[in-house]
Amino acid sequence: MEHDDGEEPIERAVLNEAEEGQALATRLIELFGTFMSDEVRPVLRRIAEEGGEPQLTVNALAELLRQIADATEKPVER
Repeated sequence: MEHDDGEEPIERAVLNEAEEGQALATRLIELFGTFMSDEVRPVLRRIAEEGGEPQLTVNALAELLRQIADATEKPVER
């Protein structure tokens, strides 16, 4: 079965189905939460205090996350 873009679909393991996957998902959320709290929020507050538009930075970060997701959604070479 092909997607509309002609690419073969990528098989995925559901992270919650295996203990290893649960651990990876948990750690990713922990790290991302810490990054958001410790790094991103202070920058957004500073931008707002200086009269800037922190939403533009949030939008840029969201785009970066989409690009990362797109780049990592490739089959692993064996």
